[in-house]
Amino acid sequence: MFLSQHSTSVTSRTLSTSLVRYCTKTQKQQQPLKKRPPKNPKPSPPLINTESGGNSFALPPNYFSYGAPDFGKVRDQQQFLVDKTQYIPLVEASGDHLLFLRPPRWGKSQHLTMLQCYYDIEMKSKFRGLFGDLFIGKKPTSLRNSFHVLPLDFSIDVTGGTQEIKQNLHNHVNCKLKGFLNRYNLKLDLNPCDSFSNLQAMAEMLASNQERLLILVDEYDRFANKLMLENPEGYTKIFTGITGDPASSPIRSFYETLKSIHGLRGYRTISMGLTPISLADASGANYMKNISHKRSFGDMVGFTQSDLRRALSDINIIDARADTLLDVMTRFYNGYRFFGSSQPLYNSTLCLYFLEQLTIPEDLDKILRFASTPSPSPAETADFTNMIMDNNVQISENVLHLISRSPVDVPAIISTLLNTATPITTIDTFPQSFKIREMLGVLTDSDKIIVKTCVSDCFLTCSIMGW
Repeated sequence: MFLSQHSTSVTSRTLSTSLVRYCTKTQKQQQPLKKRPPKNPKPSPPLINTESGGNSFALPPNYFSYGAPDFGKVRDQQQFLVDKTQYIPLVEASGDHLLFLRPPRWGKSQHLTMLQCYYDIEMKSKFRGLFGDLFIGKKPTSLRNSFHVLPLDFSIDVTGGTQEIKQNLHNHVNCKLKGFLNRYNLKLDLNPCDSFSNLQAMAEMLASNQERLLILVDEYDRFANKLMLENPEGYTKIFTGITGDPASSPIRSFYETLKSIHGLRGYRTISMGLTPISLADASGANYMKNISHKRSFGDMVGFTQSDLRRALSDINIIDARADTLLDVMTRFYNGYRFFGSSQPLYNSTLCLYFLEQLTIPEDLDKILRFASTPSPSPAETADFTNMIMDNNVQISENVLHLISRSPVDVPAIISTLLNTATPITTIDTFPQSFKIREMLGVLTDSDKIIVKTCVSDCFLTCSIMGW
């Protein structure tokens, strides 16, 4: 189960209210060595004043990298970073073809770009600058900077007919392949209508030179989720296809292409996304090992309270105000637990959004004033909540519609989420793979307990964090 324990939050209450309304409506960071300045020095970065009338010190104006998933850019610009490179050896030891699932905006994309920087053979000269002060910079593995890396993501337009959507997929993969060929100075004629044969041809070309290939798939199910919510008929045709005809499902064909690649000196794939639904529906991806529920990966994404305290210290908030602000983040953003988490984790995107506001003196004062108010009025609470909540994690009406179609008791699930007296505990029997029809179809009595668990997890994943 993605979230084995979750305490009550304003987000949960807001979401449950939104769902009830919707259902009603539809039913009705060593100091650097001093160097002699150049003849034409660059202007110093703006000062961030971290407290009214207090000390000012130089930090990048965008120190907190909200909305910036590019690890290389974060390092180049000396932005705030939580070191997660200790997981690289664990990833290598876990298998060649891995799947890792977490809710939206938990730092999966930045983690993949970190892996790209670490393994990319073309970035060997940048290794010390990017990783020198991190865990893996002191204890690198033998595979560092030894792969040709193909990064993919499935943020694809799903409007139009089935054939148009399929071509959008081929266009997207071909575009990424073209960038890959240019980066490594390789030549290959690309078939505009068959990106999967192009993938196979690219892999064969690398195999002939005994090279290594790493394919990173970000948001592997973004394509599927958009179809599921916006074009259900297209979802069935593109993911399920025709029984006995794998070629009828382009997603199944894609993963079967990845599965069929061989002959390379080293070949790995890592896919990240939200849920296992689309893989179960598409099939063809049974070669991947799902590490989402492995205890050793419980803290691989997200922030801990010590990470947040360091972030506050970086902007000179180290006194009692730090405790106050941590209380605010705990109250409004909550601590989440995944299977194997050593402690409650915080959503990285929401926290970066909040931390970014603390670098603005006026906003910091407003937040501290609210936190010190013993009994704020409902209007004050609403205004404060609107100030600190990120609009990019709002739930779409399409998600609410999908949940409302579930055959299980959604109000009972909401009641369980809001029950502070009995926190949600780990469900050891939670299935790691389930299909969309098992969530929305007619259930037998033996199916109901499993599907109820599936829907609960999907609801927690998609709705609490926003989808």
